[in-house]
Amino acid sequence: MKIIDELHSKGFDRASAPSMTILSRNEENGEKSSMVFHPIMPGVYFVYNNFHSQEAVEADYNEDTKKMIEINHCRRGRFGCKVNGRQVYLGEGEMEANLVGVIRENPEFPLGFYAGVEILIDPEPAKAYLKDVFPEAVEQIDFLGWQIRRENGAMFIRSLPEINHILNEMYQVDPKVETYYLKLKILELLLLIRMVTPEEEKAQKRYYRQQDYDKVRAIHKEVVSHPDRRFSVPQLVQKYGIGQTTFQSCFSEIYGKPYYTFVKHYKMHKAIHYIEETEHSMAEIAGMLGYDNPSKFAAAFRSVVGCSPREYKKSSERMEHLTLLGVEIEE
Repeated sequence: MKIIDELHSKGFDRASAPSMTILSRNEENGEKSSMVFHPIMPGVYFVYNNFHSQEAVEADYNEDTKKMIEINHCRRGRFGCKVNGRQVYLGEGEMEANLVGVIRENPEFPLGFYAGVEILIDPEPAKAYLKDVFPEAVEQIDFLGWQIRRENGAMFIRSLPEINHILNEMYQVDPKVETYYLKLKILELLLLIRMVTPEEEKAQKRYYRQQDYDKVRAIHKEVVSHPDRRFSVPQLVQKYGIGQTTFQSCFSEIYGKPYYTFVKHYKMHKAIHYIEETEHSMAEIAGMLGYDNPSKFAAAFRSVVGCSPREYKKSSERMEHLTLLGVEIEE
């Protein structure tokens, strides 16, 4: 598949296994990102994406790959880019479809991680295969392509319970029947997508100046670089010269949570790291995270994690950071 070749040329290692191709790369933070491609039927690939980086890579697509349709569902994290001059974000539980050739400027994973699934459809070979076995799917591929072109190459897809159910099943498929099962689910998903219109809420979102995005990203970098300090919104907006309302709404758009909620979750995520990986006392951890009172730290921890720091330390069960909190820590 040409897209696999193009991504391989961008620094991903390539390995093959029965019925799949795996692209992976080692990140600067010591983690490994991966994309696992499953050929489902002629012209259709199903991809598991798992990234541990803020940098997202876009391949240099040729004329053939630009005709392909890409459907993305975000399970954890966030993906952001600029499309047709507008900054857009795909958050947890959200779904979008685009033409592979649409230009996505400054692609990023603002939380430092991203996990989700992707369906790649090359229309002509897919329709040639499906025309005799499932003609309704051929009509849907044409209709989906028309919808995406009408939305200038990219559109968000409104969530329906039926669609969410199919997507959740795709993350839990038994490897023994994976290819056959995913084929059925992709066909089912294509038919359901026709029932929904592009997400109007996304089209009505407020858009910000590039300098606003840049200032919010600079604020985020300062805050996560100094977890022992407490930064108030008035203090930050004055320092960086951005309106308070603009900062609050722009921060939520990029990072998926209001500023104070994000900081609280980030610090508790950091606390879990200290509890699991270091020998620091609870009082020391509280101070390292900007709490001058261990009891206030314990209350904050309980409100996010559901138990006290000491209870968590004693527990033999360790929750996954990403699943639990949805924020990535900076080492």
